[in-house]
Amino acid sequence: MNRNASPLVLSLAFACSAALSSPTAWGAVSITGHGRYEKIKGKPAVGYVELYESDLFLSPPNSSYVGPSSRLGGAAYYTGSSCQSGTTHDGVYCFENVPAGTYSILVNQPTFFIAPKVVTDVTIPSGQTVTVNPELPIDYSTYFKNDWTGPAYRWYQTFVATGVSIRGVAFSYAGEDPANIEVAVLKDNGNANVVNWQFVGARTDSSIADVTDNWVRWRSGEIPTVIGTRYAIRLTANGGSGNLQPYKRNKDGNSYANGRAYDANGNAQNFDLNITVFSDNDGTVVTMNKRTQGLGYMCDDGFFGTRWGQTFTAKGKGLAGADVFAAGAAEHWDLKFLWRVRQGGPTGPQIGPDKITVGAFYGSGVGLHGVSYSLDEVPLIKNQTYFVEFNVYDPPPDSNGFNPFFMKHPAGASCSTEGDPDQYDGGNAYRGNVARPDDDLSMTILEYAVMGPEIALNKNVLAHNVFLGDSLDSDSFTIFNSGRDTLNYTIDEIPVVNWLDVIPTSGSSTTETDTITVDYSTASLAVGRYTTVIRVSGNAANSPKDIAVTIDVHSVKPDYDGDTDVDQDDFGHLQECFTGPGVTVTDPNCANAPLDADDDVDIDDFAVLQSCMSGRDIPADRDCAG
Repeated sequence: MNRNASPLVLSLAFACSAALSSPTAWGAVSITGHGRYEKIKGKPAVGYVELYESDLFLSPPNSSYVGPSSRLGGAAYYTGSSCQSGTTHDGVYCFENVPAGTYSILVNQPTFFIAPKVVTDVTIPSGQTVTVNPELPIDYSTYFKNDWTGPAYRWYQTFVATGVSIRGVAFSYAGEDPANIEVAVLKDNGNANVVNWQFVGARTDSSIADVTDNWVRWRSGEIPTVIGTRYAIRLTANGGSGNLQPYKRNKDGNSYANGRAYDANGNAQNFDLNITVFSDNDGTVVTMNKRTQGLGYMCDDGFFGTRWGQTFTAKGKGLAGADVFAAGAAEHWDLKFLWRVRQGGPTGPQIGPDKITVGAFYGSGVGLHGVSYSLDEVPLIKNQTYFVEFNVYDPPPDSNGFNPFFMKHPAGASCSTEGDPDQYDGGNAYRGNVARPDDDLSMTILEYAVMGPEIALNKNVLAHNVFLGDSLDSDSFTIFNSGRDTLNYTIDEIPVVNWLDVIPTSGSSTTETDTITVDYSTASLAVGRYTTVIRVSGNAANSPKDIAVTIDVHSVKPDYDGDTDVDQDDFGHLQECFTGPGVTVTDPNCANAPLDADDDVDIDDFAVLQSCMSGRDIPADRDCAG
């Protein structure tokens, strides 16, 4: 049971479990399995951590069927021939009479220590039972609570990354009483002592308790990792006793093979710590989630509605799943939601199918509502804005709408403040079509990642003005691999020009950012506009990426022939183009003749030219025209 749930929620959950303890046979079984992950990463024979009281949603391919949900281990289990209601305290689920078709599965519980998981393309044949065991993506785990370390203010556990980002770290300890624990991620920088490894990022768990599962959470990309590289989780106790005693498991033939625990001084230990590292290693990324403890907050009167939604900025190539906490009236936690995805916002064109799912029990009228999609159902374009909406479907008479929970508390709102404030900068909440720019829903958004390398440039334009005869300072741009694996790239000029050089012209990037220098040779360029394109090509799906380069070389305005001086030749051009006061220049050859703020050529323009007159081969004062 999750320590973060309120006493009322806990009591309701236990009451619900007790009420279901008497087995009742159901209909024909369609799909069953266990939500879980390996107790020891890479050692499935040792067993699995069962996701008791996490939630599972079975999403249909369209709105022809209402996708069911299950409280894992607390609703129904499979006997080998039928589904029966009851509490098993593991990660089991069981659904009966599901129409034949292709489904997807979402497993999550944002108030628990786990990370979300989507299983795609689940085919359920007619009249057959399918077993699907969703396994959460992890980099490292040693989940045992039989023994623990001595007290210390800091501990380390090393591991090898199997994904491109860390989305959460869970840990358990026994005894001692720190006020909070900082969870930091360090990267192997070649130093022999783990204490001196490179700091990547950290979060602090301020709601800790011994024996139970404590956690911190990130969004994808906040803690990037390189597949095959060694990292360490550093646990630091702050305040209170100033110490912690993590659970441990002594090394043997079944232990995690690619790391071990270290004490505060970096001395290797013959055990592994009870830590789980959740990873982006399954082809999905967490775009948005609640990173702080609790449900979030719920607003008072005026926020009840039948349609809510959230915009988000795509990180990947398709929507994998979404969930949100919501409460119906009259204690209705099991409302049905009709889910839609739109481009741009609540009135944009719909992308992908309608889907209907029913909420999973959380407690006190609160449900977690979730939906998932197979790979090609909701295609997205990276960095574009999309909108996930959920509408109450076929509501009961006493709850025609619902209240969603929010992640952060806007100034001046008359709302409760359960949980710590959090926010998502890539979008905001909507009630109907009305934006709430100060709010984000207490929501998880999971996407399918762009697989393989991807070129990311910090600029797409380089534009400069330079005075005739001057040299232009060097410029730069950066190349970053925003995808996976290693990006190998080359840089070309199209067309090749003699006034620009790019250094270097090739390179590679895994997670590092490369700075490219652009040198200009402009001193010998005549007046005019010069253009080219810097093209970055490589082993990326979005190759090539271009940067448009423009150089405008100019002299003083009266230097019509662009030879740096203002002399009789320039005066002659002004004479040829003279129109008199109030007569607009129409001759295209005279488009450059006006020197003041109007469109005629008259005595005022002659005055400007006269102020710049320098004589043949004598450069004009560059400030002469004001």
